[in-house]
Amino acid sequence: MTAKPFTKPPMPNAEQSLNDWIAHLFASNARVQMRLRGNVLHVLTETPHRLHQSGAVTRLVDALMHHPAGTDVITTVYPQAYQLYIYSRRRGHSQPDWTAPIYLNRLEHHQVQLQQQAGASLKIADAVQHDGAAPNGVPSGVNDPLPDDSTTAIVLSHLSLAKQGDADAIAWYLSEVLSSLDVGVWVSVRAASRPVPGHPDATTDTEAHAEESASDRQRLWVWCEAAYSPDPLLIAEPVTERLRQLELSQFKDAAIVIQVHGEDTPDWSLRVDLTPADEMLREWARWGDEGAIARLLDAALREQAAAVTMERKDESLHCIMRSRLTAEPPAIPDEAAVMAAIAPLLEELAPQGVHRLMVYGQAPDADTPDWVRCLNLPALEHPDLAIAPTELAKQGNLAALAYLLTRLLNPDLEAQLATGGIRIQALQRDQLLHIMADAPICPTRRQVVPQILDFLEVVNLSDIKGLRLYGRRAGQQRPAWSFGKDLEARPAIVPKAESMFAVSDQYVGDLLSPSEGDESNAEAESRAIARAFQTAWQQGRDQVRQFLYDTQLVVPQQELTRTPTPLTAEDSQDAVKIGLVWATVGILLALQVDWVFGQLVKPGPVADNRNAASAAETSESVVNTAANDALTDDAWERQDWLAEQQLPALPGPDADESTAATDSVFNDEQLVASPDRSLAPTTDLLSHSPYPSFRSQQMDEKLALYHQLLAESGPPDVLVIGSSRALRGVDPAALQRELAALGQGELSVFNFGVNGSTAQVVDLTIRRVLKPDQLPRIIIWADGARAFNSGRTDITFNAIEASDGYRELGRRNPEVVTANADDPDAVVNVTDDEPQAIGEALRGSYQALDQTLSDQLGERSAIYPDRDELKAFVRDRLLTPLTASISSSPDAASSPNTSDLAIPEGSQIDFDGFLALDVRFNPATYFQLYARVAGAYDSDYEDFALEGKQTAAFEQLLDYTQQRNIPVIFVNTPLTDEYLDGYRSDAEEDFQRLMLRYSATEEDFIFRDLGQVWTNRYDYFSDPSHLNRYGAYQVSLRLAQDPMIPWPRARDLSAANPDRLSP
Repeated sequence: MTAKPFTKPPMPNAEQSLNDWIAHLFASNARVQMRLRGNVLHVLTETPHRLHQSGAVTRLVDALMHHPAGTDVITTVYPQAYQLYIYSRRRGHSQPDWTAPIYLNRLEHHQVQLQQQAGASLKIADAVQHDGAAPNGVPSGVNDPLPDDSTTAIVLSHLSLAKQGDADAIAWYLSEVLSSLDVGVWVSVRAASRPVPGHPDATTDTEAHAEESASDRQRLWVWCEAAYSPDPLLIAEPVTERLRQLELSQFKDAAIVIQVHGEDTPDWSLRVDLTPADEMLREWARWGDEGAIARLLDAALREQAAAVTMERKDESLHCIMRSRLTAEPPAIPDEAAVMAAIAPLLEELAPQGVHRLMVYGQAPDADTPDWVRCLNLPALEHPDLAIAPTELAKQGNLAALAYLLTRLLNPDLEAQLATGGIRIQALQRDQLLHIMADAPICPTRRQVVPQILDFLEVVNLSDIKGLRLYGRRAGQQRPAWSFGKDLEARPAIVPKAESMFAVSDQYVGDLLSPSEGDESNAEAESRAIARAFQTAWQQGRDQVRQFLYDTQLVVPQQELTRTPTPLTAEDSQDAVKIGLVWATVGILLALQVDWVFGQLVKPGPVADNRNAASAAETSESVVNTAANDALTDDAWERQDWLAEQQLPALPGPDADESTAATDSVFNDEQLVASPDRSLAPTTDLLSHSPYPSFRSQQMDEKLALYHQLLAESGPPDVLVIGSSRALRGVDPAALQRELAALGQGELSVFNFGVNGSTAQVVDLTIRRVLKPDQLPRIIIWADGARAFNSGRTDITFNAIEASDGYRELGRRNPEVVTANADDPDAVVNVTDDEPQAIGEALRGSYQALDQTLSDQLGERSAIYPDRDELKAFVRDRLLTPLTASISSSPDAASSPNTSDLAIPEGSQIDFDGFLALDVRFNPATYFQLYARVAGAYDSDYEDFALEGKQTAAFEQLLDYTQQRNIPVIFVNTPLTDEYLDGYRSDAEEDFQRLMLRYSATEEDFIFRDLGQVWTNRYDYFSDPSHLNRYGAYQVSLRLAQDPMIPWPRARDLSAANPDRLSP
């Protein structure tokens, strides 16, 4: 789009010459000041005595008409001036004596009206001479202002020309609104853009184009210029309403372009739909809209002076006709005239889903009709018209869906006709429904998303697995915001360009990315089988659960009340007695079990099983680092054993498929990961870190590594943050490489994942630990529901809160925190050292008391001193026999893998903050070494509650990032089906609803749910809830290819460091 050359400011000499010329026309001693506002040039004339209005205006109009340059004498200095507004006042006065508008393109009209006024003044003067002079010696009517009728006639002339499409008249009509905003207007008519190739209208038949009228290809261009960039909210609706009031049927639409004075390119643009209101009503009436039908019938019955009241019941419309005339007796609309007027109209409209029209004619105040007629409509005979729009939408008819959503978002029919309202476009690709909402003022997510989601939930569209919503200002090509929701788990995120919608329906084309090829039959069958097994498993679990409920041994969790009903005095006494009895039984049972186990682990049995215990300890050597001063022979054997357990090398591109398949119990040829990176020397970094300790080893390491990154290259473009699910689940190298391949440039990515990090920890890191100039351009928060559980004890944050680093933050950036969670009125400043010292003393006293009690109980226990032998006994006598058959099988002996091993304690992060783990999760052996913890007993899900301190911290973080225009993308990282039991699944569903609510209402926040994309792809996981390096690689690719994430582009591609991707 080429902008109109901006208006040059008037030259001082030219402006002064124009001032002198106008002042000379008014009076020899007049002083003139001029000011341009929009398209109106305001001229203030000051004279010692009152200036005669008619004479002054006549002299100015005659001078403009007879000047060799005509009106160019003014437009040369002020090109956008369409009108002069003259003010005349005497010197020393603050208010003008009179004002008069002069339209530069209607000077002939002004001259004729001034001549008529002059003739009337002469007649008045003659009458005064006969009747006597006026008391003040001035003829009556000489200084009267110009009659209002003259100005009104000129205004009506302008309005008539504007409705005919005259560009200058339209500019004048718009300048009445925009001049008060100091915005100038030009209007021109140009050919519209050619239709999009591929659209049915975009034919190459030259004869068809020749038959098409020139007016259909014309677009009205409105160029606005101002000394500032006006807000679209100030201009969009007033200009849209004015243009639509003109009913410019010769134009399909109008393009409004705003340009700042002195700039070469437009600041923003707006498209205005100029479709006449009658045409819009007919389109909606064809879909059976009762409001549109009522307005059309009202217009058709204007000659009969009948008012229409419409109501719909099922497949019929009931229309009551009342006369507008007030007469005695009350008039009743004529039946024959009414039916003759409305029958052809309804036959032409053929409303969708409306079978008949019941017409009632009655008096204005009557309760019963005087006559009734039934009119059968085309939908009664044509099956295609009989289906209601809602049913068509359920069947996948996008036109019906677009109409229903348009009327849903535009409940006020008058407002929609005035401005065009919110327009809906719907497109479907790859089982994704894309919906674009645009309007003269960009509709907000809060205005659009909840209503569409509720409507689609009722409609329940088939064959739709995901929804993508977009919003923009009319005329924009790219959306201002977007929202996504997957209705079903999708196999992949389409790595294609952002879905685009045409600016206008007239030129709409296939602007979405081409659809992916159909999946192979084998893949479809395998997924169908997997779904069938999963369904059968779920049904079996439900049946077992129901059986347990029927036995009354257990009850559903939702039936357990948090606050039990108070007991009576008698019941309380019985409860105390029962409690004492069971407490005694529990103590006796604990003592008995302690004695029995003490007898089982005497030195004899331990000596007899020394070799078995030694062998078992070998498997534990991976997770326990003994503090021995010298390596024994057994230790050397452990190292040799570990060397044998290393992962086999991934098969190369030339490897035989059969060989690769037998090298591991996993499908290795599909496992891809980033090359190994150099590990960060965390010990050296910590020694040079400027941050005090936060009582979290990983937090201190990440801050030291981040400080080094800031010193070398400044803050990263992308910051990955969260708990261990982020630490192990997002590979910065893979993300950086894929973004570069997709054209985003070399972006820097840093993983700030910290074990146990919650919403409070993330909020603390972003808002208080990092300074504003150290923040990234986009934040990827990778975590899950347990990070938002406000019911559990936040161990990580509590440890940080008691650290020296947190106290240093209080001194550097004081912040008032709650002193007591139960007393919101009690607050304390974190900079106060005395309360912190008291807290440390109390905490130390509690720990000392706990240790003393534990030691005293241990001295009296028979098994506590030999607890290590007890663990060895249980492992050797119970676990080893159970695992012997599995470990001795040919497959397990020939293909060892580290999925059975725990995560090595010596694992280190790389320079990008990522922890790459090769361990692969195998449920068959993992739960033989580690207990299976149900969600109801998982401390991370203890007293699961989303409302509380974690959500409050999350909202503070969003406010902080929104103020700095930093998008926050929350990624719910994948989990396995071994982890997602019923309790955790319910928590995840509550969490997803919370995140979807925030993403629909909060700006710059997007929720991407990957929680259940790989529930049974165990080779992507290191344990039931954490990814390994192969899963992190796949997640990073998905995130980079996700069109919903507003990835930034590299600031300077030439300055990017190519060595950051090198292994």
